[in-house]
Amino acid sequence: MGHIYSCSKAVIFGTCGSLDKSIPANALIVPTDAYRDEGLSYHYMPPSDYIALPNYPTVCKVLAELQLPYVIGKTWTTDAFYRETQTEIQLRRQEGCIAVEMELAACQAVCNDAGIELFSFLYRADNLDAASWERGQRDSGLSKDARLQSLRVAYEIARRV
Repeated sequence: MGHIYSCSKAVIFGTCGSLDKSIPANALIVPTDAYRDEGLSYHYMPPSDYIALPNYPTVCKVLAELQLPYVIGKTWTTDAFYRETQTEIQLRRQEGCIAVEMELAACQAVCNDAGIELFSFLYRADNLDAASWERGQRDSGLSKDARLQSLRVAYEIARRV
């Protein structure tokens, strides 16, 4: 059975917090899996700790073709503000998570259910791998040119897939 919507592919991108201080501000991150610490994905698939983001190799290929540096790794999806306690950060880091964000697990679960291929990337804003929170490029700290560059990257991914 095919998908029930008029699109068969989607690109999502946005900011994330770094769980690895060696990842520079505004660096591109290609997530491979998302830890499911939110509620929405559980309405669309059976319980599990992680959801795979299967199209990450394609995103990596496009970024390489564009000669843009990137980092790959797992991400932690949480839909609760200020959920990133030191204990939780350490647990996620031990499992290989390099970033935290609020949407990817849910978006991948919905896309899986709807038969839509999801292509995703993040760009590092703030940093949680420090003695205290580092705002970094969070919110208005990111220039319009940098935001436009991320939109161009998303456009190129969409154009090439």
